[in-house]
Amino acid sequence: LGPMLDKVFEENGIEFRRWGKASSGLARPDFHDWPKSTPELMKKHKPNVVIVSLGTNDYQALWEDGNWIRQEDKEWETKYGERVTALLKAITEDDKHRLVIWSGPYAFEGKNAVVRAPIVNRIMKERVEAFAAAGGNAIFHDAYVVTSDDKGNPLDKAVLPGKKTASEIRTKDKIHLTADAVRLLLAKPIVDL
Repeated sequence: LGPMLDKVFEENGIEFRRWGKASSGLARPDFHDWPKSTPELMKKHKPNVVIVSLGTNDYQALWEDGNWIRQEDKEWETKYGERVTALLKAITEDDKHRLVIWSGPYAFEGKNAVVRAPIVNRIMKERVEAFAAAGGNAIFHDAYVVTSDDKGNPLDKAVLPGKKTASEIRTKDKIHLTADAVRLLLAKPIVDL
């Protein structure tokens, strides 16, 4: 998604910077702590808009103060939600008008992904919408909905915007999305916001 957005924004004359840490998310601050590292990025680059896309590696236990919170534990959802809110606050701390566009995880096969993705997506959506309702400048892009059917099952094929027939939206590994799917289901809706 990052390289795709980079290309689209460049073509439209919009300055775009991309920051990332492979395999990171909000579950393992011992690996990378986004809420802690983000304020420095905001002060350095002073963006008007921040696009957040993470969560697909968060279908795991949470690391919290030297302890693990298992996915089955009641406090997992609360703690994960607190991390979403912490990142939103870290992004907007020095600029309350900064727009945050948060793109949730997309749907893909795998026992843990099928069970946990809807939970992670719901928590992100609820926290982003609550942040916006409280006066924050944030929008949630629901990548999970556009990559799953009505029952929440991951789609392998979909009729992409501007197309008349269904196209494969997965690469051969059945996890990652094709370039067309990323461009039309993820990047374009974000740019259109």
